Amino acid sequence: LPRELQDAGVPVMLQGRPLGTARDEPAPVGYVDADNHGGARAATRLLAEAGRTRIGTVTGPLDMAAAVDRFDGYRCELAALDLVPAAVAHADFSVVGGRRAMHALLDAEPLLDGVVVANDLMALGALQALNERGRRVPDDVALVGFDDIPLAGAAAPPLTTVRQPMAEMGRAIATALLEMVGDRSPRPPLVLPTEIVRRVSA
Repeated sequence: LPRELQDAGVPVMLQGRPLGTARDEPAPVGYVDADNHGGARAATRLLAEAGRTRIGTVTGPLDMAAAVDRFDGYRCELAALDLVPAAVAHADFSVVGGRRAMHALLDAEPLLDGVVVANDLMALGALQALNERGRRVPDDVALVGFDDIPLAGAAAPPLTTVRQPMAEMGRAIATALLEMVGDRSPRPPLVLPTEIVRRVSA
């Protein structure tokens, strides 16, 4: 649909890189995205620098570009640090999915001491599972989420997470669309940086 709209002369900008478009290749439709790959690398590095050596992950659905980028970032940073993934579980970006995935990680790797979770809702579910299994956060298992939703700071314990620049992304999309109304020329992809928000969970 975005391609059809663009071909019809309608200004189009997407929020997020479309699946099937590589990060380092031109995109058929302009988009604004957060640096999901770099954010996941930073989250993984944060855990490793804290001395965590058995770092697992809960991915989002791998038919979504953001989830793919976050999973790739986690794996790339572990490889750069000469570490291997301790355990991987796939979920659906929901609290329930994160809880189930965290139980699966602990079943697969009982000595797990760090987890990168691909969004904050799943991280909230992971906190529930860790509490149910008697694991202290961050003493036994350190946890980093992604997105910095409002509930992240209200979690128990408050969630360390990767913040997406949502307001800046919206502003960039609106600016590009207004410019395209004037000149009709497509805009190149724009990827904005993320940042780690340090709280208690890691």
